[in-house]
Amino acid sequence: MSKKRVNPRRIPMTADKARQQGQKQGLDVAMSIIFFALVNSDIIDKDKLPKLWEDVNYVSDSIVKGYINAADLKRTLREEWDIHI
Repeated sequence: MSKKRVNPRRIPMTADKARQQGQKQGLDVAMSIIFFALVNSDIIDKDKLPKLWEDVNYVSDSIVKGYINAADLKRTLREEWDIHI
């Protein structure tokens, strides 16, 4: 009986890890679409993108630290700007 060869480059992935990776890819695509649309439709100048990205990271960090949550953001977008996500 021969021993099964193991690929040394293969790293086992749990279902949870695969799901997280898929969610991150989805988020990356969504962010790319939003940023592209903002620049392409002349809503924001290319020069202002770094500041916008800084603000996005600030809000993300605030969520991680528990200062705000996604439900608050969605409610604010809906109530103040009629954007339904």
